[in-house]
Amino acid sequence: MQRALIFCLLTGLGFAPAGLKALALDAPQDQAIPDQVTVDAPPAAEAVLPSEADEEAFAPPLDDNDAGALILPEAAEVPVEDPSRLADWVAQPGSKMIHLLERTRSGLHASTEWVARAIDGRFGDDPFEEGKGVSGSLGLNTLWREDRSLNTNLRLRARMDLPNLKDSTYLFFGLDNEEELVTDRPESFTRQDQLLEENRKQDQTRFAGLGYGLRENIDLRAGVRGGYKIYTQARYRKVWWLSDQDQIDFRETIFWTLDDRFGSTTALSYEHAYSPTVSLQWRNTGTVSEKSNGLAWASSVGFFKSFGDFRLLAVEALINGETDSRVDVAEYGLRTTWNQSLHEDWLLGRVSVGYFWPQKETDEERQQALAIGFGMELKF
Repeated sequence: MQRALIFCLLTGLGFAPAGLKALALDAPQDQAIPDQVTVDAPPAAEAVLPSEADEEAFAPPLDDNDAGALILPEAAEVPVEDPSRLADWVAQPGSKMIHLLERTRSGLHASTEWVARAIDGRFGDDPFEEGKGVSGSLGLNTLWREDRSLNTNLRLRARMDLPNLKDSTYLFFGLDNEEELVTDRPESFTRQDQLLEENRKQDQTRFAGLGYGLRENIDLRAGVRGGYKIYTQARYRKVWWLSDQDQIDFRETIFWTLDDRFGSTTALSYEHAYSPTVSLQWRNTGTVSEKSNGLAWASSVGFFKSFGDFRLLAVEALINGETDSRVDVAEYGLRTTWNQSLHEDWLLGRVSVGYFWPQKETDEERQQALAIGFGMELKF
């Protein structure tokens, strides 16, 4: 029954079965989604991972003599519900939702694995369990911004390893922003993370393809988007450790499409760890193609604080623009983001608040805009 439900979901999205470093929130590298290239980090990576020894904050109980204590008149009788019944009433909707999400997660994983087994079985008899299996994520995001309308979008990414071809061969499919998919724009500079509006019909596309890890740091991919438009990518990633607390992460992607011809996206970031839970990150990216007017660039710098248990606070300053545009700096602003696990390690939530100063080519003066974004990601 679950496979049938997930089959209907994938069919509705346009698919059929035939067809530097993480800060406590990212999934393990061996379960990374297609837009990640696995990089082995030295033991010093623990310098920025959230501490498992974080103490839980608690508030002492109020005493009757505390100024802030609420004292009711003795004559007043306040009816109190049975605590057990009240707890059950509060917990029931949440438990039902978690149960539904668990079934959805299990169904997505089972259906994706069923497709992967069917395809992999055509190329040999090696057990499917010898590969890395399947992994993916389903995200729902909502954005409110003063200068735009309320915006909601859905993102899906899945990866299926094929052990009967080669250990480094995999299939991938999903639903994502078309331009960011092709150019391989870093996730921290996507429209979703920059709190920019995204049109589901015009900006998003379904995609599927085949990838191969040529070497440890090189990844080749070819796929189709929008049903028939072909694109190819060659990706290279390298990490340099300058010290136990400092690292530089470099990534270069060369892409080709019929529309943009050849192009490339360069991503360069620097990270310094002040402690096991606090770090400074400076991230940059630039994209250029044969059909583009200039270099589309973006940069951010900010502090990241981990509170353990998949909880992360980030405060960043952002700026982006295009070199050949009448307005060199399209937008700059500030953004605060809180990430937290909503249930175990597979259901993550995010709240972002930002204030930006955008300016379009047709605007004479720079505008101001408050933005608030909510997101939920289900990993399977």
